[in-house]
Amino acid sequence: WCACFVSWCANECGYIDAGVIPKFAGCVNGVNWFKERGQWLDGSEEPVPGMIILFLKSLIGCLSSTTMYVGELGDFLMGAAFVLPAAIIYRKHKNRKGALIGMLIGILAQIVAGCLVNYLLLIPFYMTAFGMPMEAIIGMCAKTLPFVNSELKVILFVTAPFNLLKGVVLCVLTYVIYKPLSPLLHVRK
Repeated sequence: WCACFVSWCANECGYIDAGVIPKFAGCVNGVNWFKERGQWLDGSEEPVPGMIILFLKSLIGCLSSTTMYVGELGDFLMGAAFVLPAAIIYRKHKNRKGALIGMLIGILAQIVAGCLVNYLLLIPFYMTAFGMPMEAIIGMCAKTLPFVNSELKVILFVTAPFNLLKGVVLCVLTYVIYKPLSPLLHVRK
């Protein structure tokens, strides 16, 4: 599906008709095409690829945004907080241990960023844009977690655990699928 998505994006940008990139349905064909032209990257560019993927994901999210694009901005910032330390650590320690440490540090950074982004950006935005008082936000959270009775508790017991869960799920998926996909992602010298 990755190759199909790349081809679709290239087609939408007019690159296939312009001859900039061919249409291909298999990763191996795409990799070979880029290698033949000296355009294949060796993986040393991290965290740039992760940031590009986050940016594209955010742009696609903007097409159906119900948050006036603020949710997508917050998601991008929290994603960047995960990707940057994870990629930098893995770049220096390209082994399973480095990957695990990078992902764990990434999860912690995502949790901190999630708390800050919600406190400084998302919650104030929703309060202003949608006329939603803080008491209403606390009330929604208290329906599930009755002890949540303040903004601080919303951040600590709703936002932080959500970002922890999201980070763990993403890390488990990444850990499971990365190694089988790595031959497609790196050039063998």
